[in-house]
Amino acid sequence: MVISIVVVLSCSGEQEKPEWLLGKDQMIAFLIDVHITEAKLTKLGITRDSARVLFNEYEKRLYEKHNIDDSVYYKSYHHYLEHVTEMKEIYDAVTDSLNYREQKLKK
Repeated sequence: MVISIVVVLSCSGEQEKPEWLLGKDQMIAFLIDVHITEAKLTKLGITRDSARVLFNEYEKRLYEKHNIDDSVYYKSYHHYLEHVTEMKEIYDAVTDSLNYREQKLKK
């Protein structure tokens, strides 16, 4: 009996999301800004160490802009890494948005 309950519960579709989990839209918006920031720093042509220091400062501003706590972001990121389909959806949206912005800039 116990085994059948465990099997039914494990196969019952989508599990309840943790209360702390950032939504997909929040993750997408934050990751877009992270990738744009990284690209800007890459274009500066500074050393990797200097870029890392600058990125850390910009990253703090991004957390503030998106009203996200860094520990919640990292927990959410790792959650999505364990849920590959959801992470793929997030990164597909990030990629599409960045490609759209790039095409818009080229015009």
